[in-house]
Amino acid sequence: MEPSKELKRKRNVNFNKREEEFLVELVRKYQQVIENKKTDSIMWKDKEACWVKLTAEFNSLGLLVPRTVAQLQLKYKNLKKVVRKKSATIRLEGIMTGGGKNQAEPLDDVEQKVKDIIRLSVDGLPSVFDSDADFGDNNDMIGNIKLCYKGERASKKLQWNVVTPQNLKQRISTPLRSNNKRSKSRSSEATNLLQNRDRLVELQIKCLEQEYEMNKVKKMNVALEKEKLLLEITLLKKKINN
Repeated sequence: MEPSKELKRKRNVNFNKREEEFLVELVRKYQQVIENKKTDSIMWKDKEACWVKLTAEFNSLGLLVPRTVAQLQLKYKNLKKVVRKKSATIRLEGIMTGGGKNQAEPLDDVEQKVKDIIRLSVDGLPSVFDSDADFGDNNDMIGNIKLCYKGERASKKLQWNVVTPQNLKQRISTPLRSNNKRSKSRSSEATNLLQNRDRLVELQIKCLEQEYEMNKVKKMNVALEKEKLLLEITLLKKKINN
């Protein structure tokens, strides 16, 4: 037999479910280092040391076969890819069905644990104003904005003491008159600010209402497109049968 064939690398044994579970549990244990987004040399060294320690703990469990650092890193990387792909499919299916039953393949227990570790990179930050936002409770949100704003503004109304005729007998001194002018000026500025805030909140509410209506139309279009596809499938089946 030729030396090249003798030295041919054997194929690695696939990870079983138990190995995947232990790997994810160990990654969760060291996730503060493994999933750290810093890229400096100190963090790279910490990550390398962390993976060496994780691999030693993994192999000490005496599972299927001993695994190397590179094998565990590659397996975890592939698990993250699968989780991101399946999560995107689930999210897209939810948008297409307009809140109906989701037909996409759900995440299993191991994949859900991986998603909990990398949730921000999978789901992203919650969106309120773009087309991906969920506007199911938009009416409640708009009402809460109005209520909170009215309460905030009511709490900032100036409270004047009762003025009696005796308080008006003496002439106001010059310093007091100048301070009075300043207070009137400040009061006018405060009124202008409140009026501008009024307009801003009204514009924000209108934007939310328009986004809500647009989302309703989009959901209707998706439903109509789905009905159209079903009709086309029915017609094709009839043609085939005939």
